[in-house]
Amino acid sequence: MKRRTHRAGDVLVKQGSVAQALFILSSGVLVAIQSSGTGEEEAMRFAPGDSFGEAGLLAGAATMFTIRALTKATVYEIAKIDLAPILEDRPAIAAELGEILARRVAVGKARLEEFADRDKPGETLATRLGQRVKDLFGLA
Repeated sequence: MKRRTHRAGDVLVKQGSVAQALFILSSGVLVAIQSSGTGEEEAMRFAPGDSFGEAGLLAGAATMFTIRALTKATVYEIAKIDLAPILEDRPAIAAELGEILARRVAVGKARLEEFADRDKPGETLATRLGQRVKDLFGLA
């Protein structure tokens, strides 16, 4: 396990990256930010004892959020290679991490559905997301 200290404003994980470690917050407050074409929105906050990085670690999936320190924070990082023997010895930990990941996916899905509810008449979610991609890349 590696101990990392972060200052307020530091970005620990960028949205879209695939985490190769499990992170456990020891002290401080972190915020999960979801970016879209119209800006950033806070999705959740992390308090001491909370963890993140499960999506990349367990499913090889990109994170849906940017994780940023709101205050000075201490985070412990357990690399995938170091976590494997622990999960083999204690499968209940893997199950609990799976539950945490499922809750986070549900939050992301709820946010996407909230985004879909903003559709203009005759406009689909796919149309809105396609336009967001064009906007992000400066396409006509």
